[in-house]
Amino acid sequence: MSLVESLGSSRELLRVYGVPALLNQLGVFELSISDTESFTWDFGGMYEVKVNGGGLVTEVPLEPLRELIVKVEFLDSELLASSIASFTGSESYPGILNPLGWRPLAPAFIDSDLGLPGCIETSYGPAGSLNIEPLHTSAATSCTRPSRSPGVFKARFGVFELSIEGDVGRVGFNSVVESWDLVAVGTMQAATLRSHSVSEVTISHPYRDYYVSLLHVLSFYRFNGEGSFKGLAAVIEGPRGSLAIASPQGFELTALKGLVKLRFKGELSIASGGYVEASRLLLERCIRWAAARSTPKPIGHVRSYRALPVLTLFEDGVARFNIANPTMADGSIEVKTYYPLVEARFTTLGETMEVRAARDSITLPAPRGYCGFLEVKVRKPF
Repeated sequence: MSLVESLGSSRELLRVYGVPALLNQLGVFELSISDTESFTWDFGGMYEVKVNGGGLVTEVPLEPLRELIVKVEFLDSELLASSIASFTGSESYPGILNPLGWRPLAPAFIDSDLGLPGCIETSYGPAGSLNIEPLHTSAATSCTRPSRSPGVFKARFGVFELSIEGDVGRVGFNSVVESWDLVAVGTMQAATLRSHSVSEVTISHPYRDYYVSLLHVLSFYRFNGEGSFKGLAAVIEGPRGSLAIASPQGFELTALKGLVKLRFKGELSIASGGYVEASRLLLERCIRWAAARSTPKPIGHVRSYRALPVLTLFEDGVARFNIANPTMADGSIEVKTYYPLVEARFTTLGETMEVRAARDSITLPAPRGYCGFLEVKVRKPF
């Protein structure tokens, strides 16, 4: 949204793929842009904005940007966990809450002294995989600092391989490498890297030519050929598998024959997968994971298909979920409450409507390019 506001009604806005979806959500259906012909700007066959009065339909009025990094907001899981524990009134313990509508794909660095079972103590604190169901918490524990020896950290994601030289160690399914300012923690499915300075890593692959899909507004745009890209999330696509990459601080990606170079500062996650996985990795890195006063009794559960529901607020029995779908295909979500459901309201395209629940469960469609939020109110049983 900040990007759209900064570009206003300039021609540069036409180089941001997927903008009609967001503009429609904001109640904008017409634009006036100087030095531009008249046309109807379409996205996904569902959203449209008439530019200079409208005309012939186009989805890509100008070549989309290869550099698109915007400031993102972070979510504090500690505050959410404490609010839920206060509402339930049940016995609390130090735990880590998962506010996402899926089990986290990639390992995470924990912003507290405790992590989860199997975690590794690193120079940046506890880190490891987060095997937590949506809206549930897992008991926090101290982490192990394994012995390390010089070597090469190798992580394979299908046909892609990440290699980092440094001091390598392992605890259970989590492995770690520390190399000067760079720390990486990986599992068999994904890896998360953290660096306080600009670092560069190389990922090898078997492709001579392939696609790079870069996250734009509620969508990805697919580019042909080699070159340089800057963004928050991207997918490397080839005939034998794809790779998802994401960082809330942004990264520079250089696509070459047989390899990809990544330059970044902050946190970056990598996993096998496509648009769904890249979108989810980005949101996972936008959460400040920390141990907090938690309850073993969750308020409910979420299931998501392609969509991205995130619990962003819980206050006085009201849970607010932000929902988006930039995955280039239609999806859906289901919210199941473990407490009696009082009411539910759904907001999208500037309209709010009541949602009827069936057995304390709510199912909503989330088409391509969708964004909105759901508010669910529950009460404690007498």
